[in-house]
Amino acid sequence: MLRRLSGLSARYVQQPSSSRLACLQISNVLQSPTRQIHSSTVSHARRGELTKLERQTIAEINLLKKQVEDDTKEQIAKESAANLPEITDESLDLLYEALNMPDPPTEEDMEEEQKRRKQLLPPFQKDQVRQQSLSRRLEDIKKRLDEVVNYTQKDATERSGDASERLTKILQSVEKDESMSVADQGNEDELTQAQAGSSISEGHTSTQRSTTRDLIAQLQVSIPALSNNSSLTMAFPLGLLSTKDWTALAYQAAVEDDRNGILQILKLMEESGQTSMQTKVINTALAVYSKEGDFKACQSLTTAMEENGIVPDAFSSHHLVAAYARAGRLDEAAAIVKHLQDVQPASMQTYTLLIEHYLQKASQPQIQSKAWSLFYDMRTYAHSIPDAHLYAQMIRACALGVPQPGDALWKPRAGLLAESNTISKKRIIPKPGRALRPDTERALDLFREMTLRYNVRPTPEVYSAVILACTRRRDMYEKGIELFQSMLEIERQRITALQSDEETKSDLSLSFSPDRETYNAVLGGCCQVGDLLRARWILAEMLRSSYALWTSLRSRPNVADWEWAEVETRRPDEFTLTYVFYTYATFKPPKRASIKKVKVQKEGQAEESESSEQPPHSESTDVEPTSKVEDNNSFSERLPESSAGAIREVNGLLERVAVDATTEGGLLSAVIPDTRMLNAYLSVLSEQCTEADRLPMLESAIFGASDEKSRYSVFDGDSVFAKWQVPINGYTCELALEACSKSKDREHADALADRIWQEWQKISEPKTRGSGTEAETVKEEKRMQGIDPVRISRCWANMIRNAAKSNRIKDAMNLLHSFVEKYPPATSSMSALPQQQRNSVRPAAQYPALTFQQVEVLHHRLVLSTNNPKQRHRDLAFITWVIKAYESSLSPKMPAVLKRPSKLW
Repeated sequence: MLRRLSGLSARYVQQPSSSRLACLQISNVLQSPTRQIHSSTVSHARRGELTKLERQTIAEINLLKKQVEDDTKEQIAKESAANLPEITDESLDLLYEALNMPDPPTEEDMEEEQKRRKQLLPPFQKDQVRQQSLSRRLEDIKKRLDEVVNYTQKDATERSGDASERLTKILQSVEKDESMSVADQGNEDELTQAQAGSSISEGHTSTQRSTTRDLIAQLQVSIPALSNNSSLTMAFPLGLLSTKDWTALAYQAAVEDDRNGILQILKLMEESGQTSMQTKVINTALAVYSKEGDFKACQSLTTAMEENGIVPDAFSSHHLVAAYARAGRLDEAAAIVKHLQDVQPASMQTYTLLIEHYLQKASQPQIQSKAWSLFYDMRTYAHSIPDAHLYAQMIRACALGVPQPGDALWKPRAGLLAESNTISKKRIIPKPGRALRPDTERALDLFREMTLRYNVRPTPEVYSAVILACTRRRDMYEKGIELFQSMLEIERQRITALQSDEETKSDLSLSFSPDRETYNAVLGGCCQVGDLLRARWILAEMLRSSYALWTSLRSRPNVADWEWAEVETRRPDEFTLTYVFYTYATFKPPKRASIKKVKVQKEGQAEESESSEQPPHSESTDVEPTSKVEDNNSFSERLPESSAGAIREVNGLLERVAVDATTEGGLLSAVIPDTRMLNAYLSVLSEQCTEADRLPMLESAIFGASDEKSRYSVFDGDSVFAKWQVPINGYTCELALEACSKSKDREHADALADRIWQEWQKISEPKTRGSGTEAETVKEEKRMQGIDPVRISRCWANMIRNAAKSNRIKDAMNLLHSFVEKYPPATSSMSALPQQQRNSVRPAAQYPALTFQQVEVLHHRLVLSTNNPKQRHRDLAFITWVIKAYESSLSPKMPAVLKRPSKLW
């Protein structure tokens, strides 16, 4: 660069005077860019040449400057790199791990983590901590008041200076006791004391009740006595009780439902001059009533606050809204929230609580859609940026297919006269039936908005919701798996860092550890696509991580309760095994094998398996077994090569659950089998068994097996439902009846169908509905038992189909007549129905219905029948009328869930 500059200067010296003059003019222009050359001295052409030369010179100067800067940076980089150590593979691995690790937690994140740890405690333990703190607080109050009464009487009679000084010290000590309210969560010391397991007896509770009344009476005497005592060295009001003491009294009075006592406490606080704490004290009582859903008590207390001039805060309105929401009055709670928008917007926790209650109405999508309306309303008028918990709730709503406010709910008579070419752009919500297809795109948009636009730190709850939204869609399943694997890798790196550095063990950055909810979300996607390999890996990963934590906690002294609770959140439960069993049901093995070729191993007997299968090997999961399970029912490292191998592994899981239930720290001891899990096991038998083994296996699993058929039973002839004392429900009956209707062994199918039909009639008996909330409760209970309209239609259809396939046409027609009498179609043409049935007709959207596909076998049998032609024509005409009547009441569109019944769900 210097050489080039010297060359330019040399050319400048050798140029003639005229050229040198031109260069001098250019330099003047460079020094003053705004200077203009006069037109009288330089011609127009000359000005153009000078301008071009000026631009070239400026470009060359800028290029030289850039080269100088680049050379300087390169020289500095070389000097810095000369002192750096050599890069090795270990340093590269550490750098890669550091880049993948999440950002360090902030103070807010640490506070949220502390709250999460406290929420891990079971409810009974939280109540125990609260009761222990309450009892100690009431005893301290009684002791203090007794001393105040004694020294007040002594000072009044003897005029003793020591009594006045003692009273002053007692009142001054109250100022040091301003701390958390007793209604809040306990501190670490209280958690440690709760770990000892001490409980409060009923007698002690009754003692507290009497103590509360006595304390209020003592306060009514002590406060006027202290206010009239002129010998005190401090001016009254002095604060006879601390905020925690007043809160303890209000909390106990609310537990006893003593509203008059709460009002007396507020009056006593006003007399003692502690009016600034009245709102906090009354919020404690509101929290007790709102937890029980007593909205009337909460309303009366808020009215008392207004009458006494107490200003309510955000907690007061939150407890009032929570009381209405927990009582099932969601619209009234939403009206309160909307009214608060004009006064003082409710807190985000209030909106979140009300949205959660709306989302719980799974059987009523028209009510669920109000959650989205409330969410959009909150972002418009109250809080524009939601927090992580609310984002997680709305992302989960997208995953579950909760409809938007603009979505069209399916109505049975909406489009009977509509034109065929008019198609609504809004998605249609089938009713009755399953939930909608998950709105994964909206869920991902919310996640990107949360993390990228508003920079809200995601929590494991958010990741679980996003994974659920992805895995519930077949086309987005792999993206959910990628997100889950990244979470798992980050957690492994965190554990490695904690084991290597003792100083970081107090770190609270547990935000990215997958919990049971996350694992179950992934397993839900596995059972849809039949990904058995990944489902087995996830189950092994859950067992490995939970067992490692459990082993490390056992070797440590003074383990906190939340740490044990965190282990419980990672262990598989009954929902986990339910998803695993459904994955086995949807798994397609290379071949089918008869279960008769696989003998159950008893007391060291040799196992007989198929010659084509490899001998099973125990799966390498780095987990020590806590129970001894037979080798023929254990996992192998490879996927099962036949249906018999899949059934063998499922039976091994059931046996492991039965053994670990009696073992401390068993890997599957957290699994409490329920009807849903056992129905998933029946689905495995229904899908993986051969034609000859399906009915015997199902019968032995539901009702048990005799000695002759004990080889089909897992628990020595006992049924899986009797093993855990679990009742069957409508899903069980549907699954068994469907298997009977497809079986070729008609004699066995008819016997099992009649046995199942007796159980179905017992559980489907109508119950008293009542009115209002009671009717909704009964309806929800029947839905949980599998007695919904879809399930009723399928069970009756399978029973009719089974009778028709056995050529019992008369029995099938009797079943059809019984179904029409019990669930008449809602149609405008009801001349074929008696008068008493016309009056009981209800909308078909809420009632069972039959389609032609469900009675097609009976129709074909009647067409081919040669007995009694007149009766045959009457039966065919009746079937035609019934199907047309149900189809007309289900118009304009038949729900897909009724057209294509699912085999598993």
